[in-house]
Amino acid sequence: MTKEKKKMTLSTKILIGLGLGLVVGLFFGEKCAWMSHVGYAFIKIMQMTILPYITISMIKGLGGLSLEQAKNLAIRGGVVIVALWAITIAMLLCVPFVFPELKNANFFQASSVAMPKVINYYDLYIPSNPFHSLASSAVPAVVIFSMALGVALITIEPKKHLMNNLNTLNDAISKITKKLVSLSPIGVFAITANAAGTISPDELQRLQVFIITYVVCCILMTFIILPALISSITGYKYKDILQCIKDPLIAAFTLNNLFIVLPMLADSSKKIMEMNGRLNETNEELADVIIPISFNFPNLAKVMSLLFVLFAGWFVNTEVPLTSYPSFALTGLLSSFGAKSLTIPFLLNSYQIPEDMYQLFMLAEIVTKRFGILLASIHLVSLTLISIRFMTEGFKITFIQLFKANIPAMLITLLAFVGMKFYFSATIKNVENKREVLSRLKIYNPVENTVFTKVPELKSQLDKDLKTRVLERGAIRIGYRKANLPFTYLNKQSEVRGFDVQYAHRLAHNLKCKIEFIPFDRDNMSELLENGSIDIAMSGLPFSPDLLNRVRFSDPVMTVNLALVTKDHMKKELSKKENRLNNPYKIAVLDNNPFVDTIEQKMPNIELQFISDEREYFSENNDFDALLISAEAGSAWTLYHPGYSVVIPKPSVHRYALACAVAERDASFLTYLNQWLKVQEINGFEKENYDYWILGKGAEVVKKRWCFGSDVLKLW
Repeated sequence: MTKEKKKMTLSTKILIGLGLGLVVGLFFGEKCAWMSHVGYAFIKIMQMTILPYITISMIKGLGGLSLEQAKNLAIRGGVVIVALWAITIAMLLCVPFVFPELKNANFFQASSVAMPKVINYYDLYIPSNPFHSLASSAVPAVVIFSMALGVALITIEPKKHLMNNLNTLNDAISKITKKLVSLSPIGVFAITANAAGTISPDELQRLQVFIITYVVCCILMTFIILPALISSITGYKYKDILQCIKDPLIAAFTLNNLFIVLPMLADSSKKIMEMNGRLNETNEELADVIIPISFNFPNLAKVMSLLFVLFAGWFVNTEVPLTSYPSFALTGLLSSFGAKSLTIPFLLNSYQIPEDMYQLFMLAEIVTKRFGILLASIHLVSLTLISIRFMTEGFKITFIQLFKANIPAMLITLLAFVGMKFYFSATIKNVENKREVLSRLKIYNPVENTVFTKVPELKSQLDKDLKTRVLERGAIRIGYRKANLPFTYLNKQSEVRGFDVQYAHRLAHNLKCKIEFIPFDRDNMSELLENGSIDIAMSGLPFSPDLLNRVRFSDPVMTVNLALVTKDHMKKELSKKENRLNNPYKIAVLDNNPFVDTIEQKMPNIELQFISDEREYFSENNDFDALLISAEAGSAWTLYHPGYSVVIPKPSVHRYALACAVAERDASFLTYLNQWLKVQEINGFEKENYDYWILGKGAEVVKKRWCFGSDVLKLW
């Protein structure tokens, strides 16, 4: 007889998919980028049965309880599970403080001025229309509706047929889920291949921040905090607790499956009680009831996985603000009744963090999931032992007792957090050098031009209109500022570049003339326009009420956002509105900023000091706390000074317009100029110019991702 071939387990197939994904990703590199679509589709498919499962399993689980069981469990067990959730949430909300500070200098990002998404908490938590809650994936509302219906079924006697039907539905959904789970090797292969082929070394280095913090938190909770908590409440010896739960923990970690060790966890709980002389028929029955019921509620590993949302916010520089932590904790906890494949994308989307970050979560979970199962296992044991203690002996313990008994665990946790902080600070690269990044931006389709670094003596026939003067001399005189990033600036090769400069070349091309670039500053701009030394001032000029009496402005060329540039260590402080309102900051400001009067009226505590040039603020000897500037310009300056950050004052974002200026006598030229600007908007040039010079699309040097096939075998 031939031996029956042993069937390969799903976990083995997943590991094979992981291995193949790594090999394919490292071999083909960026050619695997298309697999991100396969990974995204896999995630969506896996979400298909989650909401129906939550609804049916909760109604079935709660509806199947007796009234006495429900009351006792709700009061005693409810207190315990809420306390365990609170401990875990408190820990994960502390974790962002160990994340290293990222000093990433970047071009302006439109998302930085986007107002936070307004969450409708009524729709999120109140299932006024359960069908709408299901359709919109409002997990908290679905959970509340399911719990309400399940509780209502407890006191209804003729429910046997309904419970049977719910069991049947639950089995059907479980069957579908198992079929979908069988696709996991394909999904893991696609996600891993895409990540291994496209993720940069810096991104991979940052991903370790989540993996390490999650693993350390799980280990602390599993082996230090929860056993110490059980011991302090029940009186069971710490050593006995670890000894009895050792086998199920090893089995859960090895098999990577919580469900199949549930009986082992129940037996371990009974064994702990038996060793301490507390095992009786009642306690034995309670252990057999509490573990399967509590299995339907969010375990601590699922709650701890919310840490990824805080990590993702740090990763993409869109941090969840401290003021949102309470709502984040509550929303995250209720969302945890669903699967992580629904909870994490839902929360990422809620806090305007790119939803495709979830693929990184799935990649990290290959490592973190096993440690999460350890935490989920000890969670069930803790909930069982502490609940039985309270249900049989009452709440005979004080906060002082608990605090004293858990001081060693708290000290170990503190030391672990300090250690992670030092490790990340030493190993995570902070900034890539972007000092010369603006030099890579070039004027395309340039016209012949002459750049003056000082105002030359030029003759002008001011008796003719501006367009005629330009056409007769064959050159248009464009006024520019030498260091007004990113609108106009003079580089080391004595070339004038920038957002407005590209407009100037486009205008000269349409007028079929050359360009003479002539420098100006705030003090002499109106004089140079008046005497004809310059025809148009194009240098990111804000509308200024003071200048309106001396020059004429065109229609807005672009709209910018008010911001502060400050040193990195001041960023968090200045981000808080109450600090800006109450502290006597010293702010540098350029004299044409339109918000000066408003700030002086509403924030009399702030000292505004005028400077003539942004470079004065960035000098080594200044004593300013911040520079008032546009976010767009501030972002460009931080490329040259990466020790500084841009702060967008919120909750409201203040905006103002930039334009070109001509002399009062040349107002007739504005009709042509404004129509020309409108044409540039319609034909797409305005957006193209904005993307290039303001957002920096095209400035970044895209480093080719190393791969074995190209760099070693030279196959392509």
